[in-house]
Amino acid sequence: MATAVGTRPYQVVVWGATGFTGRLVCEHIARDYQGKIRWAMAGRNQARLDEIKRDLVRIDPSCEAVPFVIADADDASSLAQLASATDVIIATAGPFAKYGTKVVEAAVQAGTHYCDITGELLWVQRIIKAHHETAKQKGIKIVHCCGYDSIPFDLGVLLLADHARKQLNRSLSQAYGLTLDARGGFSGGTIASGFYQVETEDPAELKKMLSDKYYLTPSDAR
Repeated sequence: MATAVGTRPYQVVVWGATGFTGRLVCEHIARDYQGKIRWAMAGRNQARLDEIKRDLVRIDPSCEAVPFVIADADDASSLAQLASATDVIIATAGPFAKYGTKVVEAAVQAGTHYCDITGELLWVQRIIKAHHETAKQKGIKIVHCCGYDSIPFDLGVLLLADHARKQLNRSLSQAYGLTLDARGGFSGGTIASGFYQVETEDPAELKKMLSDKYYLTPSDAR
């Protein structure tokens, strides 16, 4: 039986710590939160976790004490132990339709908050249908699409709507996003997620998702 949130060994566990984004998340925690929170890195490969830790120690020598949680996306028992040991799982290992479902299931079962970086909306829809009511009953927060999939869009529109209401005394009916100059590229996980969706998802449902900007909005809230 899982212990209560707030009494567990860790406040945060980074799942997929050895991936491109997982490493960046770990570096951020090491730089800005080391010593302020109880956290751990999780993955299936001890040697690669050791490699990440060596890099973190260069940021803050006290990262030598950051523990590992060894777990595998195909091993429900190891995921249950991971979820029961932390208040929050930050999941960075995709494709999420392939590797994320059992992680969410373990989090919900253990009463653990969960967030991820997915942009796989068909998978998100399935997770909502499968776990929303249980998560609501348990008071668990499941937050998908963090980072680039949310900051410019969801939060940007929220700021615009607040400004229109508070400063202009108007309501916001539409918002348009425009990217003029982007640097960088796609990570391997992002590319893999895109290919996985094309290979495994129903083409008709993909088309529906791409043409419906309210795809994830509950029908009674449209």
